[in-house]
Amino acid sequence: MEIVSVSDVRNLARAQRREQGLTQAQLADRAGVGRQWISEFENGGSGTDLALVLRLFAALGTSLHALPRGSTAAEAEVDDRLTDLDAHLRGFGGWPTVGIGGWPDPAQTGGVV
Repeated sequence: MEIVSVSDVRNLARAQRREQGLTQAQLADRAGVGRQWISEFENGGSGTDLALVLRLFAALGTSLHALPRGSTAAEAEVDDRLTDLDAHLRGFGGWPTVGIGGWPDPAQTGGVV
């Protein structure tokens, strides 16, 4: 879902809550806010604190990502996975070196293939 307005944020929160089968009271308990705050937020009440909105999404297990306009969620998912893979492989000394035909290059692996 592309979020371009405050109403979109409210609708996303309500949809996530309903998908998870949570009442407003249950979500309020998870997020550490009052049920009335959840109700006011979902229904367009003014004075919503952004910090509380972020706690609400954390309680729903939903992360929010900022994407450059025009990019898709699928592109962002691929970028996130590649970033995770890169970090993982760097923890093991970096990306493997590949020789001709897709087989590891013995010169780079000390003769072990």
